[in-house]
Amino acid sequence: MRMSKAEFARYRGVTGAAVTKMVKTGRVVVGADGKIHRDTADNMLDGDVHVPDEKQHRDQGAPDLDVERARKMKADADLAELKVKEAEGRLIPLDVIKRADFATIRRWRDQLLGLADRISPKVAATTDERECNAIIDDETRTILNEMAAGVDYGRAADKASDE
Repeated sequence: MRMSKAEFARYRGVTGAAVTKMVKTGRVVVGADGKIHRDTADNMLDGDVHVPDEKQHRDQGAPDLDVERARKMKADADLAELKVKEAEGRLIPLDVIKRADFATIRRWRDQLLGLADRISPKVAATTDERECNAIIDDETRTILNEMAAGVDYGRAADKASDE
């Protein structure tokens, strides 16, 4: 539903000057016809910025400018949210995660490749099949348990970002 600034002011229970200020600061979008799309404005003011369906707006005769402004406001809000999450340490850049994963997988690979060198002297020193099996099994389980312990992404990310 489209409303004049005065109608919107009465609807929201604010003064006309307050609505004018909302329009000037970009908190409320006014169409080319000078009217406010009530649902879009409510969403913007309530912090739930929703990009209106472009086809629906065209069918109602609303200009594309309203839709584009709403899209920009949503994109700005999304970007601000990402920046806050990054500042709080809840968002780690993808390249840092990739470096941490690479370092972890490389460490696991090196442990597995070194398995034969570590256990071959012990296995060569024994003639009992069960004892050979136990040596191989113990070392393999040690490596697998280290892998299963997981990755501390906080520590790994710090280490990767220092590189």
